[in-house]
Amino acid sequence: MIRTIEIPVVMLTIVDNKNMGFALGASDYITKPVEKARLVSLLNKYRCGDDTCPILVVEDDHATRKMMTEMLDGHGWEVIEAANGRIALERIGRKTSYRDPAGFNDARY
Repeated sequence: MIRTIEIPVVMLTIVDNKNMGFALGASDYITKPVEKARLVSLLNKYRCGDDTCPILVVEDDHATRKMMTEMLDGHGWEVIEAANGRIALERIGRKTSYRDPAGFNDARY
């Protein structure tokens, strides 16, 4: 079983409420819109030490998820995409009965 507590979570959101983000367990917090250079710089402090490190992008909006993937691709990140939290947990190898409150359980990725 993967211990998710050891996985850094960077919250990227339109909601400007860092306290809530940190209370939810975020390691870092950025508000949208975000510039590519700022995002890459922030994420670099979580690098794994290899030439290419895995990163999981969880975003329900397909276009935004693809934009984030393009921002990180080629900067030493192996991007793994997920359309919601349930899919994200499956991607990291943890099966769950998570019910997505936003209703994106059947989202295609």
